[in-house]
Amino acid sequence: MLMKSFTKTINLRHVTKNLLRLAKGQGFKEIIYEEKIEKTASPYFLYKLRMQLLNLDCKITKDFMNSFFNSLNDITSELFITFKELKNNYSATNLRKTRSYFETAIDLLRMCELFSTWCPEMFLDLEHVHSTRLLNFLMFTLNSVFVGEIDKPIRDFAKRVFSWSDTLEQYLAPIIGILVNLYLGIKQYQAEDSDKCHKYETLSSLFSKTDAFNEQGLTLLQQLKETVWSVLQPKSTESEITFIKRYEQMIKELEVLIRRKEVQEASVQKTKKPSKPSSEPPLVLGGQVIDAQEFEDENLCQLCCFQQQDTEFVPCQHKTCRKCIMTHMLNSEKCPFCAGEIKSLKTVK
Repeated sequence: MLMKSFTKTINLRHVTKNLLRLAKGQGFKEIIYEEKIEKTASPYFLYKLRMQLLNLDCKITKDFMNSFFNSLNDITSELFITFKELKNNYSATNLRKTRSYFETAIDLLRMCELFSTWCPEMFLDLEHVHSTRLLNFLMFTLNSVFVGEIDKPIRDFAKRVFSWSDTLEQYLAPIIGILVNLYLGIKQYQAEDSDKCHKYETLSSLFSKTDAFNEQGLTLLQQLKETVWSVLQPKSTESEITFIKRYEQMIKELEVLIRRKEVQEASVQKTKKPSKPSSEPPLVLGGQVIDAQEFEDENLCQLCCFQQQDTEFVPCQHKTCRKCIMTHMLNSEKCPFCAGEIKSLKTVK
């Protein structure tokens, strides 16, 4: 019932609060102010939630996850806009509006942390697009906070409302929890069964879905840890230290993977043979010379213009990459090219 009633405009805050109330004490956020939070998690509720979320092809789960990600993106965008507007007008009305958005955004991140704790498979399953949506959202958030300097108005806001829960650290802490949960899930599946390695994401494939699989991404992840740990460290427990160490281990492994990718890319560039000079005139588009080879690959997905086409729609036979059509079908089951109904998907080589 809670999952069915979750939408951005109807009952969003009430449903979010009720979901979290039934899972109190389960998130990394709460260890920062552990003494102020009563742990009342319901094992039965968490078990039923896990079973429903892992039924990834169920309409209830698909509708819920689509609504969840849409709400997460919309609320976060509205929050960042509100923070930018707030610096020019600290009226009581604007402070209340900002606080409402901020608390909802924190609760949505805590919900995501809960999902990644109890069923990381849903974010790591290669057949679905949840990992792509989640990782891109998290890196967008970190980039907005640290590069876009949203952290400054958040800190100023927290001082004005005098709230221990509406702070930058409380906002960012669930992101650490989400990333560590996914990291531990990857490690678990790699250790348990070799067959699962082909079904679920690896650390490399997970972060390569974003444009932050590079030095800048590492810097953002390090800033995240330093910001949250600055509050947590003075009164950290053994379990909290262990949790942060796992996060640090994830960053170290990512650094190795990024360095390896850079070496491979450099090696490919060295071994590339110089192209033969063409007798044809250069292709000019918008005043820029375009490499005609970029247009030669007819198998490139026409939606993302990055991945190869590997999925055919039945019966219309149009093709895209699997990730693009899976994302599209969260909102529509009609072909994006001819608007015909997509009855099934077929993998093609």
